[in-house]
Amino acid sequence: MGKKMKRPFGSSLLFGVLVPVVVIGALFSFFLTSFLEPPLVSFLKEQADTSLNHASDMGIAVCEERLDDLLDLRMEDNPEMNLASKKQAVEEIKGIHGKHSGFQMLVVGQDWEILGATFAVPADRLVLPDYSKKGRYVIVRELWGAPVRISCRYFPFWRWHIVSLISEKDYMAPILMAKKIVAVGTFGVLLIVLFTVLLLFIWRVNRPLKQITDAAEKVGRGNLTPVQVKRKDEIGKVASAFNAMVKSLSEDKRKISHILQELRDSEERYRILTEHSLTHIAMIREEKWIFANKIMLETLDYSEEDLSAMKFWEVIDPRDRGWVREKISALEKGDLKEDHFQCRYRTREGKTLWFEMLTTLILFQEKHAVIIHAIDVTSRNREQKERKELEAKLARAEKMEAVGTLAGGVAHDLNNILSGLVSYPELLLMDIAEDSPLRKPLTVIQKSGQKASDIVQ
Repeated sequence: MGKKMKRPFGSSLLFGVLVPVVVIGALFSFFLTSFLEPPLVSFLKEQADTSLNHASDMGIAVCEERLDDLLDLRMEDNPEMNLASKKQAVEEIKGIHGKHSGFQMLVVGQDWEILGATFAVPADRLVLPDYSKKGRYVIVRELWGAPVRISCRYFPFWRWHIVSLISEKDYMAPILMAKKIVAVGTFGVLLIVLFTVLLLFIWRVNRPLKQITDAAEKVGRGNLTPVQVKRKDEIGKVASAFNAMVKSLSEDKRKISHILQELRDSEERYRILTEHSLTHIAMIREEKWIFANKIMLETLDYSEEDLSAMKFWEVIDPRDRGWVREKISALEKGDLKEDHFQCRYRTREGKTLWFEMLTTLILFQEKHAVIIHAIDVTSRNREQKERKELEAKLARAEKMEAVGTLAGGVAHDLNNILSGLVSYPELLLMDIAEDSPLRKPLTVIQKSGQKASDIVQ
């Protein structure tokens, strides 16, 4: 049979590209067509129905204008003027046909006789449904053996029916044309794209990639042979990068090993410093816990998994959550670089602890984060509170002592003053006769002085 011919489309990569493009393109074209056609068809139908109604409305407007002319001239009772106005109205209504392409106009009298038409009608009479007298409708029915769409308006003063109509064929013509344009446009673009992708892939991608693949297989077998692709496009850059990789592979391996060892050493130092530190260390980002060291986990009685699933403020005491969240948010936004404050934490068991915190804005994995260094100051705060209470009690005792000393001095001075009020009336009473009118006032003064002395005591 000779040498087996190589299939031009035997590339699995080519099929891997073309098949998704075909499937996705076909689905996209189908859904695009399905998406575009309904609103487009609905729009065209709505426009046609609106135009159909508008034509009948224009006919009614013509009748109203002619009737208004008669009323203005007060000739509504003149038969000749009425006939002339009606003929003029019929001709103007027929003229509406030229303003709406594809539409025909009919004027039907009160006995269903056809008074005017823009096309040759096969009968002299046209009976319309009764509901054509009310409102604006577009109805579909057969007239003289052909389906048509009709908009009928009733003019009660002359008992005329103004009819605008269009054949179903003319009505559907722009809709069918729009569907064809959408279908041809979407699927035509898909075919052009597919053909272009096929040609470009074969000549610009498949052949050079085959060379690079063969060279890569050789590298896998230990043969560090550079690839011979001389191009300046992306494929050429890939080939150049491949050759540079082959050249520096052994050196890169050594550098990678050295970097990995440094990373392991750095990670070990970091782990020792954080896990054995007496300071509570944590990192948060976007209100989530990124890291918490061992002593913080033990103090709060949470596991690392528990904290990673929680918001940072969930362990803050509810009384402090609002202002603490504001401070952390200001740090994450960059409004502050660091902050120093105290707040209350809640452990898993609900115990309240006071932490003194130093929060600092840092960059972690190229994003803003907040690192927390905190110490438990619950005992210190309790001792400070107790000391303040004792100092307050001591101050109150000293105040009471001063008040007592002051009260004693005041009482002594008052006693000295009251002694005269008690003793002198007594001496005066000894020298005053029993029936003297001064005896009673002196007795009252003496008793008042004694009562005041008793109150001072």
